[in-house]
Amino acid sequence: TSSLSFSADSYVLNLPKTERSQMIREERLPDVKQVIASDMGLRLLYRNEVLTGVEDAISEMKYQLKDCKGDLNAVVVDDIIASLKDAQSACKMWFTLIDPSDVEAAMSQVESESRNPVWSGVGDSI
Repeated sequence: TSSLSFSADSYVLNLPKTERSQMIREERLPDVKQVIASDMGLRLLYRNEVLTGVEDAISEMKYQLKDCKGDLNAVVVDDIIASLKDAQSACKMWFTLIDPSDVEAAMSQVESESRNPVWSGVGDSI
């Protein structure tokens, strides 16, 4: 299942043509459960990479702030930036797993709700 790519209504088996043909002849194509499990595993992997990157950045920032003893010019941000870039990269990959039509529907919903006067003023006191 590590050789699968997903879309909303199909999957692509990323293997050489000869290997794909052999799997078809031998009826060894992944079943629906394998495809779903692989997709869920990939989503979880990206989610964990995002969380790890953010947690690493926070930990490094705490260490740097403690170590600099008040001299913010002494803070070295290279590792912090690297961790945040790792998190950003994983987040981008996670978003590639979302069907574009679902994104469009969600954006339309948010836009229509933002024009709804019921929501005006909500959160102003926060």
